Amino acid sequence: MPYGLISMHDEMRLFARLMDFYSGLYPKVKFTKKEKTLCPNEIGKIHYTYAGQETEDRAIEKMNEIKNALPKYSVPIILLKKKKQNILLDGHRRVRLAWKRKMKWNALVIIPNKDIKFGVEDTIIGKIKDIYPARIRKLLE
Repeated sequence: MPYGLISMHDEMRLFARLMDFYSGLYPKVKFTKKEKTLCPNEIGKIHYTYAGQETEDRAIEKMNEIKNALPKYSVPIILLKKKKQNILLDGHRRVRLAWKRKMKWNALVIIPNKDIKFGVEDTIIGKIKDIYPARIRKLLE
């Protein structure tokens, strides 16, 4: 695996930590997990959260590393499911690459049994398809 890309092992550990984190933070909510393969249309509807301080050049560089590691590299993204809304918790570059290249991508999904407001919702920037419209997909083709 290329240097700098998260491994499947590390992503699975992060997913387990996030499940524990949400269960501890919201003790009256039960969380289940699900694995799902997302089609490009579903990826476009993901609610993209603030990914932290990073320049666009650096993000494109990392997405190119992911692209160059395909098809061997298939680490899933992590989502929080709310009613009809999928909120991105991890995998910002992977999901952008999948969207721009119209690819399917696997996801690990955390599903609460109650509809409550989660703190991460305050970091939603918008849907991927609105933030990264089709006209700028050319960067990674």
